[in-house]
Amino acid sequence: MLKKLNLFDGYALLYNVLVPEVFCVDLVRIGRISDGGKWICNPSSLLSFEDCTIYSLGLSNDPSFEMDLQEYLNNKCKLRSFDKDYQNPETMEKLKISNGNFMKALISQKTNESNNEYTFKDILYKFGDKRIDILKVDIEGAELDISDELLSIPICQLLIENHGENVIISFNL
Repeated sequence: MLKKLNLFDGYALLYNVLVPEVFCVDLVRIGRISDGGKWICNPSSLLSFEDCTIYSLGLSNDPSFEMDLQEYLNNKCKLRSFDKDYQNPETMEKLKISNGNFMKALISQKTNESNNEYTFKDILYKFGDKRIDILKVDIEGAELDISDELLSIPICQLLIENHGENVIISFNL
């Protein structure tokens, strides 16, 4: 049925059949109003953690979400950002100010360091992280290729943006 609808109508139908699995009394929108912002459940709880780790897959020279989240948290968390492309100097400076670092990496199903391709587990191993408090994924369609791997890692909150017709095909709609 979705295959006959235009992409916008298809997404509207998809999001109408999704059901939240948790109720959150402290749901907060972080980031820009348009593309880039995300909803997070109780982000202020991270302020009471001894340490916290945020991973951001996909920047595309727009660190507004990461900066706003770190500002909300007083730059408390370690921020690790990844994108398949190098980021401009302004983006790099904003990440630095936000207690973040950047690694050029294409998140992939197989690691090939010579091409800057890494599995998500290999990236975690590289940084020595065992748990992620918030994981933002916006990798332009590749999110479905790594979804099984993401679900095998301890992640407190997963903020994922799905893209394109692959979502419709994957959900068999």
